[in-house]
Amino acid sequence: MVAKQILKTISLPWHTKFLAVPNHATRPFFGLFPKKIGGPDLKIQRLERHFGNYWFNHNLLYVLSGKPIPLTYLQMAKNRGCKVIFNQDGVYFPAWFKGDYEKKNRCLKSYHELADFVIYQSQFCFESAKEFIRPPERPHEIIHNGVDINRFALKPQRQEGRPFRILAAAYFNSSKEYLLEFVLNVAKKIKEEGFNATVLIAGQIEHGPKQLKTLAKKIGITEGFQYLGPYSWNRFPSILAEADIFLHCVFNDACPNAVLEAMAVGLPVVYGDSGGTRELVGEGGLAVPVSRSFESVSLPPMSNLIQAIQQACNTYADLSAKARRRTEELFSERHWLERHRHLMAGMMTNGRRHE
Repeated sequence: MVAKQILKTISLPWHTKFLAVPNHATRPFFGLFPKKIGGPDLKIQRLERHFGNYWFNHNLLYVLSGKPIPLTYLQMAKNRGCKVIFNQDGVYFPAWFKGDYEKKNRCLKSYHELADFVIYQSQFCFESAKEFIRPPERPHEIIHNGVDINRFALKPQRQEGRPFRILAAAYFNSSKEYLLEFVLNVAKKIKEEGFNATVLIAGQIEHGPKQLKTLAKKIGITEGFQYLGPYSWNRFPSILAEADIFLHCVFNDACPNAVLEAMAVGLPVVYGDSGGTRELVGEGGLAVPVSRSFESVSLPPMSNLIQAIQQACNTYADLSAKARRRTEELFSERHWLERHRHLMAGMMTNGRRHE
């Protein structure tokens, strides 16, 4: 881990220290080596495609809290006159981060202090930052994530009489260790109630399929669910097209891309009402109340969740249309990119900060 960080720091364009900051156009730098998976990496790739990524000489740094450029480089760039946009996603808190969350939040605060402008990915992100980071006053705006509504196209009308397919998709890592077992319990409850539905599970499981089998055996379920394996962003549209309802119970999720992508395909979302998910879903799904907390994970009561899933199935056509329409009107990638374009241009005009 230390070696990776050293390599990343060494690979930064330190030569820019000796160059004058360009002032004739917006030349953003988003950082190095985006991978092919993960929300922050995908966001960098989408921004790169439309705005470029100027390693040699830049005048604007766009920094994501989930994949930050090292502070040492950021400070140098600020000293030479570069502008900084900081994109703040979720914060660190006890319910999901088992380490020194206060130390991690102090690091995030350092990025806020160097920022000329802060983008919060949801109102929840803004409120969480105020509570856990206590950032200095900076010009800021809430800009929710965007979705490519052409790539994530509306799926064909579902066939009547076919069992409803309820999809839970996530990276089932250690911070979401509660989620995989919960989804299996949902599948078990659906089967016990004789509801004509099956649960699809998609995404990387930290300890592999064996972990899923062990949990299923512990819970006492052998059918009623199907594991589709890990997925890439390229494969995700086809996975969504196989489903009817999207189940999202990640606790305090800040601004989940998968929810927007599911809605774009026309999947109603049934979710635990925490984090920023409500801001995205609106009338495109059904919320199940959970306890509000940053100290421990809160999951929807099983009976309430099953009732919401049944209601979503009964009103599927209406909710599906509303989900798609909401993404088109509020969350299209075109709007997201245009807002970024306007923001970046405004910050660079005559060398003034964006107001």
